[in-house]
Amino acid sequence: NMREPCHLGALLSYASQMARGEPVMPGLSMPPQGWAPRTESDLMKLELLHKQIGIYMWLSGRFGDDKFPRREECDETASRVAELMNDAIKSSGRLRAHHRPASRG
Repeated sequence: NMREPCHLGALLSYASQMARGEPVMPGLSMPPQGWAPRTESDLMKLELLHKQIGIYMWLSGRFGDDKFPRREECDETASRVAELMNDAIKSSGRLRAHHRPASRG
Protein backbone atom coordinates (compact mmCIF):
# COMPACT_ATOMS: atom_id res chain seq x y z
CA ASN A 1 0.00 0.00 0.00
CA MET A 2 1.92 3.02 -1.22
CA ARG A 3 -0.45 5.37 0.62
CA GLU A 4 1.45 4.52 3.81
CA PRO A 5 4.27 7.06 4.25
CA CYS A 6 6.71 4.44 5.56
CA HIS A 7 6.10 2.19 2.52
CA LEU A 8 6.59 5.06 0.13
CA GLY A 9 9.69 6.14 2.04
CA ALA A 10 11.15 2.65 1.84
CA LEU A 11 10.45 2.42 -1.88
CA LEU A 12 11.98 5.84 -2.51
CA SER A 13 15.06 4.89 -0.48
CA TYR A 14 15.48 1.65 -2.44
CA ALA A 15 15.00 3.47 -5.76
CA SER A 16 17.53 6.15 -4.80
CA GLN A 17 20.13 3.54 -3.89
CA MET A 18 19.54 1.73 -7.18
CA ALA A 19 19.77 4.99 -9.16
CA ARG A 20 23.16 5.70 -7.57
CA GLY A 21 24.31 2.20 -8.56
CA GLU A 22 24.66 1.15 -4.92
CA PRO A 23 23.60 -2.18 -3.44
CA VAL A 24 20.18 -1.67 -1.89
CA MET A 25 20.13 -2.04 1.89
CA PRO A 26 16.83 -2.60 3.67
CA GLY A 27 17.34 -0.18 6.58
CA LEU A 28 14.98 -2.09 8.86
CA SER A 29 14.60 -1.48 12.59
CA MET A 30 13.89 -4.74 14.33
CA PRO A 31 12.54 -4.75 17.87
CA PRO A 32 15.06 -5.92 20.48
CA GLN A 33 15.39 -9.62 21.25
CA GLY A 34 12.76 -10.72 23.76
CA TRP A 35 10.40 -7.86 22.92
CA ALA A 36 6.74 -8.72 22.47
CA PRO A 37 3.90 -6.49 21.24
CA ARG A 38 1.64 -5.34 24.06
CA THR A 39 -0.78 -3.07 22.21
CA GLU A 40 -2.61 -2.98 18.91
CA SER A 41 -0.27 -0.15 17.94
CA ASP A 42 2.74 -2.44 18.50
CA LEU A 43 1.13 -5.07 16.30
CA MET A 44 0.45 -2.49 13.58
CA LYS A 45 4.12 -1.44 13.66
CA LEU A 46 5.13 -5.08 13.15
CA GLU A 47 2.71 -5.33 10.24
CA LEU A 48 4.28 -2.25 8.62
CA LEU A 49 7.75 -3.71 9.13
CA HIS A 50 6.63 -6.97 7.52
CA LYS A 51 5.25 -5.06 4.54
CA GLN A 52 8.52 -3.12 4.15
CA ILE A 53 10.37 -6.43 4.08
CA GLY A 54 7.91 -7.65 1.48
CA ILE A 55 8.72 -4.66 -0.74
CA TYR A 56 12.45 -5.41 -0.45
CA MET A 57 11.92 -9.12 -1.15
CA TRP A 58 9.73 -8.43 -4.18
CA LEU A 59 12.24 -5.98 -5.61
CA SER A 60 15.13 -8.38 -4.95
CA GLY A 61 13.29 -11.06 -6.88
CA ARG A 62 12.72 -8.64 -9.72
CA PHE A 63 16.19 -7.07 -9.89
CA GLY A 64 18.44 -9.77 -8.46
CA ASP A 65 20.60 -10.50 -5.46
CA ASP A 66 23.51 -8.43 -6.79
CA LYS A 67 21.38 -5.28 -6.36
CA PHE A 68 19.64 -6.53 -3.19
CA PRO A 69 22.33 -8.42 -1.26
CA ARG A 70 20.40 -8.68 2.03
CA ARG A 71 17.64 -10.93 0.73
CA GLU A 72 18.55 -13.85 3.00
CA GLU A 73 18.75 -11.58 6.05
CA CYS A 74 15.38 -10.06 5.17
CA ASP A 75 13.87 -13.50 4.76
CA GLU A 76 14.99 -14.41 8.28
CA THR A 77 13.74 -11.10 9.63
CA ALA A 78 10.37 -11.61 7.93
CA SER A 79 10.07 -15.00 9.61
CA ARG A 80 10.86 -13.49 13.01
CA VAL A 81 8.38 -10.65 12.51
CA ALA A 82 5.68 -13.09 11.35
CA GLU A 83 6.32 -15.22 14.43
CA LEU A 84 5.95 -12.19 16.71
CA MET A 85 2.73 -11.21 14.94
CA ASN A 86 1.30 -14.73 15.14
CA ASP A 87 2.15 -15.00 18.84
CA ALA A 88 0.50 -11.64 19.48
CA ILE A 89 -2.64 -12.62 17.58
CA LYS A 90 -2.88 -15.92 19.45
CA SER A 91 -2.71 -14.07 22.74
CA SER A 92 -4.82 -11.15 21.52
CA GLY A 93 -6.66 -11.02 24.81
CA ARG A 94 -3.48 -9.52 26.24
CA LEU A 95 -3.22 -6.79 23.59
CA ARG A 96 -4.67 -3.45 24.54
CA ALA A 97 -5.88 -0.79 22.19
CA HIS A 98 -3.38 2.03 22.12
CA HIS A 99 -6.06 4.70 22.31
CA ARG A 100 -8.17 3.36 25.14
CA PRO A 101 -7.33 2.28 28.70
CA ALA A 102 -7.48 -1.41 29.60
CA SER A 103 -10.68 -2.43 31.35
CA ARG A 104 -10.50 -3.17 35.05
CA GLY A 105 -12.73 -6.13 35.12
